[in-house]
Amino acid sequence: MSAKTKIDFYTMDTSPPCRAVWMVLEELGIPYNEHYVNVMKGEQKTAEYQKISFRQKVPAIKDGEFCLAESRAVAAYLISEYGENQKKQHLYPQDNKSRAKMDQHLYIGENITDSIVNYVNPGGVLFRGEQTRHEKLAEMKNYLGMIERMLADHTYTTADNLTVADFFYYIAVTLLNLTDFKDFDDFPKLVAWRKKMEALPYHKKTCDEPLAKFREAYQAKLKENAAKKC
Repeated sequence: MSAKTKIDFYTMDTSPPCRAVWMVLEELGIPYNEHYVNVMKGEQKTAEYQKISFRQKVPAIKDGEFCLAESRAVAAYLISEYGENQKKQHLYPQDNKSRAKMDQHLYIGENITDSIVNYVNPGGVLFRGEQTRHEKLAEMKNYLGMIERMLADHTYTTADNLTVADFFYYIAVTLLNLTDFKDFDDFPKLVAWRKKMEALPYHKKTCDEPLAKFREAYQAKLKENAAKKC
């Protein structure tokens, strides 16, 4: 990438996968142009955007003529392509065995995200008149326990340094900010790790501000949905 070249980043800031890639871009310190794609208005459903993202999802990137979608693939590519120049290779290790272990965490992260999404139920709350699925609480806490166990031997989820896995585990956990869940007593290592992530210099931009906006909408819909059932 030349000094004048920027990656085109197609995103929607309330989307957790988009925020994970956003954090990777910021951590790498590489220049990018941000293109906001309002999926609520169907802005991704164009033939032009399908050339960038085959499934017409966000996030996606365009690096010169190279287009790529799917958040974990995008994050892995960015680190593989630019990590060495930015002295950030540790985010996604280079040797095959270490990289395979990291890929394993990226796959596990999908299950953890799904469990937290099932509990928070953002789609149901915002669009189907539903509530937080408290019946999913125990299952969700089991997955928080999985992260707690990962942190037993490391200060971060996979190592004693930040890696790409941390971004994806973290954006899943931040979905709990939409709710009033505060029961972290059984997860002290997770709480300590979360504070490390919150201290990242780009956290306010990539997490605090979009999550505050998302929580406001989510909480308003919870009240509206409850009132309609009275």
